[in-house]
Amino acid sequence: VLARLNTRDKIMYSWFVIIKECLTPISRKLGKEVLSSDEMIVLVLKAQTNHFAHLDKDLRSDMAELNKSISDRIEKSTTEWHEEMTALRKDMDKRFEQVDKRFEALTIRIDRFMIWSFSTSLAISAAVVAAIRYLPPDALSQLASATQLQKIRLYWRIK
Repeated sequence: VLARLNTRDKIMYSWFVIIKECLTPISRKLGKEVLSSDEMIVLVLKAQTNHFAHLDKDLRSDMAELNKSISDRIEKSTTEWHEEMTALRKDMDKRFEQVDKRFEALTIRIDRFMIWSFSTSLAISAAVVAAIRYLPPDALSQLASATQLQKIRLYWRIK
């Protein structure tokens, strides 16, 4: 019989032979010597249905365990990520406070320098105005034409 069948049919025939051998003890319990093909199919379908039901229960329990495991991992990683981000935010706040203090110190230095430079400019301009106003006109002309040494002598002589 097997010589005339192709590979697929040989597999199916072998499967039916195995099922028949497995069902022989069941047929003896039922009081029959040989089961008909219809009875064999019904018994095989019942066995497969029972097997699928058990597989379904196992699969559902495995999926529930997997879902719980994944949920726990996600929750754990989310918690760790949240803690890490909180720590980074605190560190950034500290750094920004330091930078803010540095900018405040720099602003104070710039303000002091501007006050000093304004005061110096005002004092120098007041001295120039006073010199122009209170010095005699010939002293200014002598200052303009004299050399540096002569300017120093004239300055001390005027006072």
